[in-house]
Amino acid sequence: MAVTRGPFTSAAREAVKVEEVQDTAFGFAAATLIAGGFGAGLFGIVTFISERWVSTQKGLTLSSAVGPLSGKIAVALVGWLVVWAILFVAMRGRNVSERMTYWAIGAMIAIGLLLTFPPVWKLLGA
Repeated sequence: MAVTRGPFTSAAREAVKVEEVQDTAFGFAAATLIAGGFGAGLFGIVTFISERWVSTQKGLTLSSAVGPLSGKIAVALVGWLVVWAILFVAMRGRNVSERMTYWAIGAMIAIGLLLTFPPVWKLLGA
């Protein structure tokens, strides 16, 4: 933003501040946050699937020293990266509802957290 020299009144300064704030779109931040929530939720889902159907653990084992956790993390990481790339392209430069973004990531993180706890697995049949 070009700055002109000269006396600025407080109203002119406020107008510049408001202009700068209004030019900022929330789309990039929303894409990043939603993708992070998706990655957390996906980790919980993959963890539940791994515990519910034990035969999947062998396919998720990328490192014998770590076990199926290595595959769970890899799936969640790849899922997060793919979703972030798609959402970045779709949402860049757009003004997205912050409230809906926060609710969406909250729900996805809650699902991810719940599905990583053994008592929840038992309730769901694992």
